[in-house]
Amino acid sequence: MISMKTQLVIAGALLVAGMGGWVAQSASGPSRLTAAQIGSAVGCATVDKLPNDRGALETAACPLPAHHRATIVTFDGGRQRDEWLQAKQTEWTVSSGAAAVVKGDGWAVLTDDLAAADRLAAKTGGWWA
Repeated sequence: MISMKTQLVIAGALLVAGMGGWVAQSASGPSRLTAAQIGSAVGCATVDKLPNDRGALETAACPLPAHHRATIVTFDGGRQRDEWLQAKQTEWTVSSGAAAVVKGDGWAVLTDDLAAADRLAAKTGGWWA
């Protein structure tokens, strides 16, 4: 298992090298959190509902400090979440450089802010995968 510090160093190096990175992080927090609850845990001041992505129950976005952002998506279950993450991985990495993913029971958050991802994981009982 790679430590969180090592993963952050690797993600930063990939970002500096222009290669992007996809850092996965899982959370074992309460099931069926709403987009608003997840947004609050990640540090969003506001959570804006978006049209739902394929297979999603809720899709939302929120601004984070220092021009960072988070995309929050809730699902009916883990299979839908994993399919959505697989489909979005290339798109997210290409459009925003290094990305962090925090996932839990029926939800996922994609962000370009590793500190926000770490905050969310800590508040939901998450761990670095």
